[in-house]
Amino acid sequence: MGWDITYHSITPAEMQSWYFQGLQDPDQIERLIQAFAVDDFNAATGNKNHVTD
Repeated sequence: MGWDITYHSITPAEMQSWYFQGLQDPDQIERLIQAFAVDDFNAATGNKNHVTD
């Protein structure tokens, strides 16, 4: 079994908005789900606040 390593550049502002703000404000996660058009299956993974129809 090997390792696959990828690099995804992220700015400090994106890190703050996408990760740290989401830890402090659960509504931020839902806003990101909407902004990036994440499907319900992936949005529900790890996000107990996401409601699907």
